Amino acid sequence: MGWLLLLLMASGLVAYYLFVDFRGLSHPEGMEQAQIARELKRGHGFTTQTLVPLALAAASESRGQARAAAFPDTYFAPLNPALNAALIKMAGEDYPVGFKQRIYFLDRVIAAGAMLLLFVSAGLTYLLGTRLFDEKIGFVSTLVVLLCDLLWRFSQSGLSQMLLLTLFLAGLLALEAAMRGWEGGRLPWLSLLAAGICFAALPLTHPLAICLSLGAIAVVVVYFWRAFLIPSVFILMVLTPVTAWLLRNALVSGQPFGTYACQLFGGADETGASALLRRFASTSEVMKGPIDPRAAVKSILEQFQSLFGHLGSVVVAPLFFLSLLHPFRRRVTAHFRWGILFMWGGAVLAMGLVGVAGNPDSANQLHVVFVPVMSIYGLAYLAVQWHRLGFGGNRFSPWRHAHFAGALLVSAMPLLLPLPSRVIHGLQFRGLLMQWPPYDPAAIHQLAKWTSRSEVIYTDIPWAVAWYADRRSVWLPVTPEEFQKVADLCDAEGLSTAGIYLTPESLDSRLATDIMDGEYSAWSKLMLRGQVGRFGVDLLAKGSPFPHWVSLSPSSRHQAWFMSDRPRWEEASSASVP
Repeated sequence: MGWLLLLLMASGLVAYYLFVDFRGLSHPEGMEQAQIARELKRGHGFTTQTLVPLALAAASESRGQARAAAFPDTYFAPLNPALNAALIKMAGEDYPVGFKQRIYFLDRVIAAGAMLLLFVSAGLTYLLGTRLFDEKIGFVSTLVVLLCDLLWRFSQSGLSQMLLLTLFLAGLLALEAAMRGWEGGRLPWLSLLAAGICFAALPLTHPLAICLSLGAIAVVVVYFWRAFLIPSVFILMVLTPVTAWLLRNALVSGQPFGTYACQLFGGADETGASALLRRFASTSEVMKGPIDPRAAVKSILEQFQSLFGHLGSVVVAPLFFLSLLHPFRRRVTAHFRWGILFMWGGAVLAMGLVGVAGNPDSANQLHVVFVPVMSIYGLAYLAVQWHRLGFGGNRFSPWRHAHFAGALLVSAMPLLLPLPSRVIHGLQFRGLLMQWPPYDPAAIHQLAKWTSRSEVIYTDIPWAVAWYADRRSVWLPVTPEEFQKVADLCDAEGLSTAGIYLTPESLDSRLATDIMDGEYSAWSKLMLRGQVGRFGVDLLAKGSPFPHWVSLSPSSRHQAWFMSDRPRWEEASSASVP
């Protein structure tokens, strides 16, 4: 009966997150991995239509040409795009998006694949909880996973966290089986082989996950040190695939860590890295000097301050740290938690170097993959303390499982509190909700009708243009001078400039701090053109290469403009008239 109710609850949650509350892929890096997956499906290899100025400069520097027409991506790990490519191949890609149905169907396909991985992770959580403790802990921890709103939000994002979570739990399950076999006097080669495959796949899913793999290596070396061959084989298994991928990056870009290395020089801030990526300059010039240790320490302290949110607001997950003080009777269970702590510590340090932007759904957020296993230990510790209070001894007491019920209720609050209003809103505007601002798939898709595949669009959201318009797009360079250098490079390959598409991503920036004197100061006239244009003044009227412009805003509160060399929208309208 319990499993039937669990299945019904899971089905209801899928209906809610995939249909009622779904507004399209929610994260820029999710969209970018999706368009890479589409290129993989088309047989173009691991290439991207999102052209980053720094990557173009690095490729031009290392090979003498940038090959913007078929540009290899070196920012993302390959497994999540490969999985999405398989989903796109099964679903097909010829799905229109319009103003009456603003959600791109492939957004829903990718989210559905991530939600399937979330179900697999819930099953692995049950198996791990059962093996470490008992079926009751396993079942309740499964409920914790399924009621965690943050995990569902990641499944809507297009990011690799759901695949990372599945592989991490599978690796932990295999590692626990290996430790149990070793305690039983056996050489657990099969379990270690499975663990090695999973932990080898982690850094190929997310670059920062190398810290989890290194943590697993440390656990194997410490636990199996008497059998020298076991740690040696495990190390080779885990590090060989990621080494091969680093060599691939070095061959295509001259940098083994690719453009992801910018994260280390962004001042432990994801937004700082974006300013570096928009520069058309030598990587040695952009990525120079030592990493700022003060910024890393500040980022680590900020993680601790917001740890509860990063762990999905699951109330039992932080109890893992208290469980470290409890002497669990099972030897493997007692030792296993220290391995988890070591991996988590490595993840904290890695996230401190690149930053998690202070928000729980950051692309670099790895705390979330620890939610299930930390919840398992937290629930076990809670059960021990509840029993000591005398509530768990009586089988017929109504308070016997009150601690589990309370933990589930509090942990589910981020999901339950906004549920009624979001359901009403989602049903009322079904198919019309979107991630605005700044993403409007229907408006972005218009760019595909106004441009050709031999043209390039410069924009502040190149990932969305590449995904929804299926056009090559360049992240707007820092200065007009660098813009011209990129344009010349693209022109040399037969890729002309179609125009500039600006959205609230940049237009909603603070006037004095960001537009006039900050990140977009070199483009201040361009940024203010739409607002000043309301008074009949065009800031770029004289000598502008983009004298024609049109609004692509679904609302008056936030602005989006496409500026071009000619009124392409009028040409498209006249061409569609019979």
